[in-house]
Amino acid sequence: MAALGKIRSRGAILICIIGLGLFAFIAGDLFRSCEGTKAEQSQRLAVIAGEKVNAQDYQKYSEEFVEFMKMEGQQATDDQLREYAWNNFMQEKLITAEAQKLGLTVTDDEINDVMTKGVHPVLANFPIPQVHNQQTGLFDVNAYRQLVNSTKQQVNNPQANQIYRYLLFKEHQLRMALLSEKYTNLLQACAISNPVEAKFTFDAEKKESDIVRAAFDYRA
Repeated sequence: MAALGKIRSRGAILICIIGLGLFAFIAGDLFRSCEGTKAEQSQRLAVIAGEKVNAQDYQKYSEEFVEFMKMEGQQATDDQLREYAWNNFMQEKLITAEAQKLGLTVTDDEINDVMTKGVHPVLANFPIPQVHNQQTGLFDVNAYRQLVNSTKQQVNNPQANQIYRYLLFKEHQLRMALLSEKYTNLLQACAISNPVEAKFTFDAEKKESDIVRAAFDYRA
């Protein structure tokens, strides 16, 4: 009973201690949440077509793009290449976003079909002779696949790793080129006049009308 009496007499103090403990707990969670939000915002580079672009994701893309362009023989400074990378990155995001709205995609079968034909402009500028047919000098999809598998297995070979990254980026570039072509062709098809519209325009140009106009001088 004496112990209960002491507890009751110090009830206000206990309530204050418990309240401070709960406040510290809630404040700690709130602080961590704010810190996480700030960290996320600091990593956010831009918003393109409604998509948040993470700085780390773009940095990875930029490094791959610069390395790719150098292997393509592009004569430009690193700053210029990074500017090209940003423009290309934004274009890819915009095209991808619009294509998704329209349901446009590029399948693996389409990629394989284009590579089998080997005549697409993206495949024309290959600085690696191993992917060309020794007799025709044209792109050879079988030689390309063999080189991809070969370089992929050489994990401890820096040169092979560089070639492997280049080949993957080249295929990514081809996929984006095909997607862009699909989107452009769709826009062009929308702009082409259909037979009904063409007939209506033709008839409207031939149609003549007589107009009688009367004028009143309100100043009189």
